[in-house]
Amino acid sequence: MAGILCGCFIATIIMIFLFKKLKRERINAGNLQGWVIDHDQNDMRSRIYRNYQYRISGRPDVLERGRVIEHKSAIVHGSAKKGDLRQVAALMVATGVDNAALQYANKTFNLSKNNPEMQSHIREVIKQSPMMLKLLKNRTAPRGNPYSQKCRKCEFRSKCPDAKCK
Repeated sequence: MAGILCGCFIATIIMIFLFKKLKRERINAGNLQGWVIDHDQNDMRSRIYRNYQYRISGRPDVLERGRVIEHKSAIVHGSAKKGDLRQVAALMVATGVDNAALQYANKTFNLSKNNPEMQSHIREVIKQSPMMLKLLKNRTAPRGNPYSQKCRKCEFRSKCPDAKCK
């Protein structure tokens, strides 16, 4: 009887330790509001989420219950970058969540599927999906929108037929 009691006591201590460790990891991961389902941090590979209806897949930095969190190291002034919003929209479609957070080094944007701007990005991602699939199957790159300042920094300008400066 004493052995069973001692075993239960040790198991309880271990459970308390594990829950404290989990709480500490959640706090260290950043501004997390819900339970973390998956993450792609510290060179850990998370699973790839897919929406088979629209053929969109993605790997979010953090997936909480009902929310995607995407981390960016850039500093923004004013609003979020269009490409980053598009990426978050694709992740929202792939994971099936309704809310997201886009965290830059200096600012966080809380986003919702109900927001008209995000609805626009989601529609655009869904619209572009068949075109991207076709390009991937044909192994061709989409036409870019080159301009001289962008081309000057690009490592592919010598091979690019659209380059503005060679």
